Amino acid sequence: FVYLRYTIPHYESTTIVQLTEDNQDLNIFNENKIGDPNIAQDIELLRSQVFIQRIIDSLDLKVSYFKKGRILDFDNYNFAPYRVEILEVDPEAYNVPIYVKFISGSNYTLKYNLGEKKYEYRLNSNLPQKTPHFRINLTAIDTLECIRPSNPYYFILNNPNTLLGLFARQLKVQVLSEAARTIKINFADVNPFRAS
Repeated sequence: FVYLRYTIPHYESTTIVQLTEDNQDLNIFNENKIGDPNIAQDIELLRSQVFIQRIIDSLDLKVSYFKKGRILDFDNYNFAPYRVEILEVDPEAYNVPIYVKFISGSNYTLKYNLGEKKYEYRLNSNLPQKTPHFRINLTAIDTLECIRPSNPYYFILNNPNTLLGLFARQLKVQVLSEAARTIKINFADVNPFRAS
């Protein structure tokens, strides 16, 4: 029971694609080389950093949202009661948990550590706010949920290069049938909405 209760689930989505000579859907470089009979070229295109970066951009992953749990933290992708718009970030603030506590619908505190130094700021929501390490605009979407006492919320400002590496490892592309020009694309993640 303990293993099942406290193990992070992994979700996976799979699709099978048949490549054709006139396939326009994969033409992300605006070239006419996608229809080349060499299926390896098409697979490498799907694994390319440009293609993966387009996936990342379409999913709005600049910020990851979490709710602290007793043992496991909950990934709140698309379900956080607040949104953070990044206006400016110093590289040292990437991938650092930034805890947010709402005092009211219009005020909140941020706490985070960089190295051994602790930072805490009281800021206003719905307005651009600046700390020495970043400038953001935090908006409360569900004010009641934000101010209700619960486990702490935190967010992470994601480093684009880290995201690219993570998604490249989570994306698997393999040939099912070279004669039929079919490939299988797998993507796995700890959040079911990102995996789909």
